[in-house]
Amino acid sequence: MSNVIELVKFKLKAGVTTADFLAASDNFQKAFLQKCKGYISRKLSLNDDIWLDIVVWETMDDAQMAMTAAYESPLFADFGSLLNETDCDAGHYIVERNY
Repeated sequence: MSNVIELVKFKLKAGVTTADFLAASDNFQKAFLQKCKGYISRKLSLNDDIWLDIVVWETMDDAQMAMTAAYESPLFADFGSLLNETDCDAGHYIVERNY
């Protein structure tokens, strides 16, 4: 079965510092994300003011279950409150080839 990439593109809310965001991201990573079934890896990238959060999951079911659980978690509420929701785009993509 192919892995799944979760790709979230976003900007931070006005006034949120990179340091504050990264601290919240670290907390969300350690306390929630890396404990989810099927979690493989995560990369957080920045270009100017646009962030990419790239998470690799074992299966689509794992990715979707984690997303559902995240929306119900106060840990995600803290992390997500720093994102500008109008500049946020998310999707799941099945890996067809690994090179």
